[in-house]
Amino acid sequence: MIRFADINDKNKIITLWHNIFGDDKKSIEEFFVLYYGDIIIYEEKAEIAAMLTMLPVSLNDKKGRYIYAVATGERFRRRGLSTMLLNYANKYIKESGEYFSVLVPAEENLFSFYEKRGYTTVNCTEKCGYDTLPPIKTEIAEITAEEYKKRRKEILHDYAVVEWDTEELENIRRMYDGKFCLLKKYGAVMFCHKDEDTLIIKEVCCGKEYKDKIAAAGAHRFDCRKVKMTCKGTKPFAMVYPAEYRDIYFNIAID
Repeated sequence: MIRFADINDKNKIITLWHNIFGDDKKSIEEFFVLYYGDIIIYEEKAEIAAMLTMLPVSLNDKKGRYIYAVATGERFRRRGLSTMLLNYANKYIKESGEYFSVLVPAEENLFSFYEKRGYTTVNCTEKCGYDTLPPIKTEIAEITAEEYKKRRKEILHDYAVVEWDTEELENIRRMYDGKFCLLKKYGAVMFCHKDEDTLIIKEVCCGKEYKDKIAAAGAHRFDCRKVKMTCKGTKPFAMVYPAEYRDIYFNIAID
């Protein structure tokens, strides 16, 4: 049976999620408390066999969903449960007056899996890595989720941009213990967090000519030796359904 999760499913979902993705149970529980009403499950004999989450996003004021944490228990694989949940989710989206769903395949081989289920690759990225950067001193101001959302939209005005609302951005910031930042000198904003001695820049909105300088400035500001940054590039990243929304930009995926 396919249904939406409720609060009583917490322990079963945490167990399935932990077994499939390996995330720590505390962070899964925190996510569950926020979003259990957006989780769809396939239940069989009181056991949760498969699940997916569909988080609210928008595109040019049209509502949609970010499909996240698609998981099937090992004993229940090769039965098409993920396909059934995707079909259920996209039917629900349409019947609810929403317009699209977007997702980020966790592995390269999953692009063909989702393509066979009606999804189209919509934007590409490039992973940039930096070691031992020369320090660049420039003002990096922390800003609110609301200001980040506003400035991001201004910078990306030439693109059809998938957006999180302010509340979801703040939830994501807490998940990563991250920072929304403004770099006035480069006309840029970025969302970043630290992982030991590495600064992870999950999104930077700026002219491409500034990305190296922004990496160096971020490393200096947050006292990191290394930087990993996601930029627009050539590697397939996100997918969308239906295909009419293919010309879009999406980032700040939860991983």
